[in-house]
Amino acid sequence: HPVYIVGGSSQRATQRPVRLPAKSLRQLEQERGPFSALIIDIEGSEREVFEQSQDLLGRYRLVIAELHEFAIGKEGVERCRQLLRQAGLRLVGTAGITEAWERS
Repeated sequence: HPVYIVGGSSQRATQRPVRLPAKSLRQLEQERGPFSALIIDIEGSEREVFEQSQDLLGRYRLVIAELHEFAIGKEGVERCRQLLRQAGLRLVGTAGITEAWERS
């Protein structure tokens, strides 16, 4: 990809949608949980997942997330942080775009 360094060179313009199997955070919790920690790197979908899973965020003792400003903008990153704070988590560390949030 000419701009996004981790984008694949197999990207091609097309009108045909590509559907990938996926599971929501809620489905993963139901099938494999309960979990006490969440490590999430989903290339720009973090805001959507956090919005849809606010109750689950309130259960985790630790959340480590990459917050992709290039994809969701500064406002999207701030919304993610707001949701994490509302869930009772506090920022305890950063490394680049990766943030660690922990329950007090």
